[in-house]
Amino acid sequence: LIAPIMFEMGDGWYRGDVSIAQEHFATHYVRQKLLSLMAAAPHRHTGRPILTASAPADHHELGILFIALFLQRAGWEVIHLGSNLAADGLAETLVRLRPALLAVSATHEEAARNIVDIGRQVELVPVPRPILGYGGQAFNDNPVLQAATPGVYLGRNAEETVATVERLMREG
Repeated sequence: LIAPIMFEMGDGWYRGDVSIAQEHFATHYVRQKLLSLMAAAPHRHTGRPILTASAPADHHELGILFIALFLQRAGWEVIHLGSNLAADGLAETLVRLRPALLAVSATHEEAARNIVDIGRQVELVPVPRPILGYGGQAFNDNPVLQAATPGVYLGRNAEETVATVERLMREG
């Protein structure tokens, strides 16, 4: 229900039917609701956490927040790092938090290409290093980007992503 409304809001802004203030208000409102739902969700999983974030140069985080909420509801411990994740210093954070998976989203091509920098940081982490997973509108719009991106494509939507994560975690 929410995703189609937010897509329409973005299209309305692009067409000039919706002001930037209206789009920002709607985005902020939905973001707050998603964070509230995440805060209220039970934390049942006792394994290594899953980290979620938007790629460097990507300030859109509603999509990855949906993913974080779906993963959390599936029983995973999720730590959301926010939007515009900086690659610099990420390896130290990964060593400290020891996640099983780092899931990164990209809504546009530049952000998708920046996931390569995230991949370099993941490679600096001693074994067992996290799996790097990615997805988002950039990959849905241009599947060719998948071949240039390190890690595992997680899926076109939250349901596919949770199924892929479940499979990856079973495989070890």
